[in-house]
Amino acid sequence: MKRLTISLAAAILATVAVPAVAVAADAVVIEDLNMRAGPSTAFPVVEIIPGDGQVDVHGCVREYEWCDVTWRDARGWVSAAYLRYLDAGRYISFVEYAPRGNIPIVIFSFEPYWQSHYVNRPWYGQRARWRDVWRDNRGEIRADRREDRRDDRADRRQDRRENRVERRDERRDAKQNVRREERVERRQDRREARREQAGAARVDRQRQNRAEARSERRENRTERREQRQGAAAAPKVDNRAERRQERRQVNTQRREQRRETSAAPNRDKTPRGERNAQRGRGREG
Repeated sequence: MKRLTISLAAAILATVAVPAVAVAADAVVIEDLNMRAGPSTAFPVVEIIPGDGQVDVHGCVREYEWCDVTWRDARGWVSAAYLRYLDAGRYISFVEYAPRGNIPIVIFSFEPYWQSHYVNRPWYGQRARWRDVWRDNRGEIRADRREDRRDDRADRRQDRRENRVERRDERRDAKQNVRREERVERRQDRREARREQAGAARVDRQRQNRAEARSERRENRTERREQRQGAAAAPKVDNRAERRQERRQVNTQRREQRRETSAAPNRDKTPRGERNAQRGRGREG
């Protein structure tokens, strides 16, 4: 009767300390993995779960380092680092999924858990030795957890420091990019302003040249008009006397030339009238 009472109390305690009926989640083992009799590598191996084996996760210890799982008919603990969860068609780390997947946090109670699941195991009779191992190992686990938390805090501080440096660098780069773009825009504005000024000066020169050309044409027309008006207003001069005098001089020059020609030695000195008379007498005879 006493033994039955102890077994019943142990079963009730196991139910309270380890919520086996809590919300379970399916997970996949990424490689061959040892299922152990407690949340530590110091516990004996219950089964070896092959890679890609699917397990039901009943809960995990704090910080999701070890999880209480069922594989086939075996119950035990596995490291959560080797579990993956299928989320939206892709596998993600179970440690990443557990906080938002409402995976319960459980407390490992040595006696109730072993009495519920390992009574028929060969090492169950040595549970006193394993209890001592768990007690000693639990202090190391706490120390490891403290060290892990310390490392996590240091890592977070380093991450925040690096993030601040990155944000500072990004702001500096953004400011430099803005200043560079502003310089480029100002340079382009000055270039466009010079082009506009050069174009305006060219247009002014062209306009001035056209105005000067129009002014010159206007002046030329005015001069030609004045010349025509002056020529029309001038009195007509009678040049007939001058032309007669010129013809008289020309005729005189011609006579002199003929006279000089007739006085040459190879010509007959008989007057023209006598030569004509002689030619007439010769015809009559």
